[in-house]
Formats: sequence, C-alpha cells, structure tokens
Amino acid sequence: MNHCRLVFGLFILLKAAPGLGQNVVTDSTATVVSYWDKGENMKFSLLQKKEKYKDGKLISTSGSTSSVTISVLEATEKSYILTWKYNQIKPNDTGTLDTLTQKLLSLTEGIIFRYKTSEVGEFQELLNWEEVRNSVYLLIDKLGEQSEHSGTKPVLSETKRIFSSKESIEQLILRDVQLLHTLYGHEYKLNEPITGETEVP
Repeated sequence: MNHCRLVFGLFILLKAAPGLGQNVVTDSTATVVSYWDKGENMKFSLLQKKEKYKDGKLISTSGSTSSVTISVLEATEKSYILTWKYNQIKPNDTGTLDTLTQKLLSLTEGIIFRYKTSEVGEFQELLNWEEVRNSVYLLIDKLGEQSEHSGTKPVLSETKRIFSSKESIEQLILRDVQLLHTLYGHEYKLNEPITGETEVP
C-alpha cells in the first residue's frame, strides 16, 4: 500500500514539474528569454526613419537602411558574448545629402561591436569600445584629409567626441543594439502597448 502511494506521489510530482517554468496555458503573457547557442548567427534588415513635423504636418522624411549580423561568440549559464556588425548602410534619399553626411552615415559599416548580455539577453556592456573608437578615428581622419570644405573640421571634431568614451558609444551609437535587447528578460501582456521616449543630440 505504501509502495503504491510513493509511486503515485512521484508520478504527480513529475507531471507537475515541467509546468513550473512556463506561463499558464490560459495566461495571455509571454516571457522573452534568450536561448542562443555558441556559433549561432542572426541577420536583420534595419530601417531607420526620421520625420520632421511643423504645425502637426509632416514636412520631410529621411533615414537609412542597413543589414545587421549578430553572432554568438560565447554562451554560458550567466552571460552571452555577442557581436553586432552593420553592413550595406545606405541613406534613403542621397539627393538631399552632401557627400560628407553620406560618409558619416556609413561610419560604422563593417565595424564589429563586441558586447555582453545577461543570461536572459539584457544588454550589459560594450567590451571592445577602444577598438571601435580607434577604427572610427582612423576613418574620421581620412575624411578630414579628403575634404577641403572649411566647415568639415568642426563636424568631424564633434563626431570624434561622440566616440571618445565607452558611455557615449553605448548611449548614442549602440541605440539599435540596446533597443533590440530591451525586449529580453521581461514579461509582456497580450494587446498591451509598450512605449518609450529617447532623446539624442
């Protein structure tokens, strides 16, 4: 009799265990957690759009398109090391942009950003910020040498300032990376809008 109770108790426990880590079937929430494997690659198309309004009316639009490749370098129980690489950055309307602006838009093309996330996929930090800074500085110096326009130097100087620290690169340059990883590690309810505000210079 005791043997039957023990077997029945184990059966109930084993049946209930898998359900502990999942949302209830009737629940309308979803928990987003990263389950990446080392060596995995993900590709995205990215469209950035900037709109200007005056008196509530749209007066102009601009932006760019690019492709992004994300690769998983390391996967442990507590963190992931990933790389993010922009490819084929193209302004949507080259007719209204001068040559310098077009080149500045594609400044990060081909540069590999190596960064760390938590075990659930939340962004933690950029690991190779000095390498990124040095690569961009080389490109900016080349642009300065190629340009004869007097207004170029102040623009390039300001661009260098943006890449001068780890914090500024993370906040201004890695907005796309951080936006993607904001999704991870949270629970979302069906039909509940998620909004956010950001301000950049």
